[in-house]
Amino acid sequence: MRIAVVYLTKNGARLAERLVKALPEHEVEAFGKNASFGTELSKPLSQFFAEALRSFDAIVCIMALGIVVRTLAKHLTHKRTDPAIVCIDELGRHVISVASGHRGANSLAKLIASRINAEPVITTSTDVQGLASVEEIAERFNLAIDEGDLKAVNAAIANHRRVAIFTDLAIEVEPFESHPIVELSRKECDAYVVITNKLVQLPTKPYVLLRPKNLILGIGARKGIKKEKVLSAISHALREAELSMASIKALATIPQKAEEPGIARAAASLGLSIVSVPIDEVKRVEERFQGSEFVRRSVGIAAVAEPCAYIASGKGKLLLSKRAYGGVTIAIAEEARDAEHRHS
Repeated sequence: MRIAVVYLTKNGARLAERLVKALPEHEVEAFGKNASFGTELSKPLSQFFAEALRSFDAIVCIMALGIVVRTLAKHLTHKRTDPAIVCIDELGRHVISVASGHRGANSLAKLIASRINAEPVITTSTDVQGLASVEEIAERFNLAIDEGDLKAVNAAIANHRRVAIFTDLAIEVEPFESHPIVELSRKECDAYVVITNKLVQLPTKPYVLLRPKNLILGIGARKGIKKEKVLSAISHALREAELSMASIKALATIPQKAEEPGIARAAASLGLSIVSVPIDEVKRVEERFQGSEFVRRSVGIAAVAEPCAYIASGKGKLLLSKRAYGGVTIAIAEEARDAEHRHS
């Protein structure tokens, strides 16, 4: 996590120096007025905050809470996108989670408090009751929040309404009831947490849809393929398999195809990494999959998409066997369960 620590006084400077030393696992930068530690805060605080909100994952403010609220308020946009905001009094007695509590401020406040022997101040309803929020469930199991009414579902949790989790993963979260995804349309609840990589019929009552990042797309393509062709093939393959784009963890292919500009640009546009699977590894498993002599003459192995998806998924389940889409071949594998729980 990239953290900005901002202080205004000499006591704040001393505390900022303690924080930098106390959080070695994070990238922490200190900024101060009349700086005796870190970088000089040479611009108005409001302008600094406006820029820091775009550049840092969290901002720790060593100053009065009123200053933080008045100066930051006009720059905040949404709790789903704003960085974590934490406030500490200059003597380091209280560490307050101010904004984006479920996006990291609560956990950061608790961490800082434990490192500097302070009292964390957390006010989000689910946390003070010891209940898991939707965001905490997502963070705990490495899930992406896809869609739904986050506020309504968290309110239902805080008010002890009937909230259940429907999932095709092995997930248990106290005190929620957990049900297989196939029961989604048969179980009546006040709010729903739906966890699946599949395209499903969603409830009419408040829900949040969480996506596990557990799909590996094996990909092969002809030389010189365009990015648009690759993106179109990926979209068609996911629709055919009734799977979510939000659950793709990575693309997988052999080294020479990983260097294809069209594949690389498609991966970049989707924010995905490319797993480069060595040819020798493919050769050890290629007999499991239907191959082509044309492909063998071209790249030295008879198949690319399926074995690459299989290997990169930790020998997971093939959900879509190879499909050809105008010069691009796609296969989709779901990570093996032991790979899922490594949260890599």
